[in-house]
Amino acid sequence: MISEPRLRLKLKRLRGRITVPILFDNGVVLRDSFAIARHADLRGSTPALFPEGKHSELAAMNSRFEAAMNAGRGLVARRTADHPTAALESIPAPTWARPALGPLASLGLRYFVRKYDLDGRTLADDLGAMRDALLETRKALGDRSTILDEFSYADIIAATLLQFVQPCDSRYIRLSEANLHCWTTPELADEFADLVMWRDALYDEHR
Repeated sequence: MISEPRLRLKLKRLRGRITVPILFDNGVVLRDSFAIARHADLRGSTPALFPEGKHSELAAMNSRFEAAMNAGRGLVARRTADHPTAALESIPAPTWARPALGPLASLGLRYFVRKYDLDGRTLADDLGAMRDALLETRKALGDRSTILDEFSYADIIAATLLQFVQPCDSRYIRLSEANLHCWTTPELADEFADLVMWRDALYDEHR
């Protein structure tokens, strides 16, 4: 909300919705996570995250999981709005200044919900979208340690979704107690405890 006017000027786009992440790289402008990851993968020297012949499969999975990611964002936004401490912590300001800026938290959360079309969704809608994607992940994994034959962007997509179910260890992403509460989905955490354990092992090996 604070940096969007500057971003619009840089993109030369004064109208319409813009979202992050956006990558600017020597004249190239990429506007979504999948395109950015693909761009980085083509230029990197580490093992490929987009195995040869799997780009279309990964793109399709990414598209299917978008609804689940949006559902996760909606759950976190609503929980944060209902949690005074987490709402204050969402303000990008020094801790000492946040109490005086309390009204901005509510304004910022309403802006986020409106921007990403999260309003009007029900808890059942969000849990259902996430459950569908997690069941797909479980089926794709089977008894393997990765979704494809090797570590790939597919594993990153699934691991990211699981952050909305049970946040990963604080060694990797540090959350306050209030935010940990808002990012945890107990309705799914027990049901998909096996996937949470898989995600944790994935982080331990690849982060």
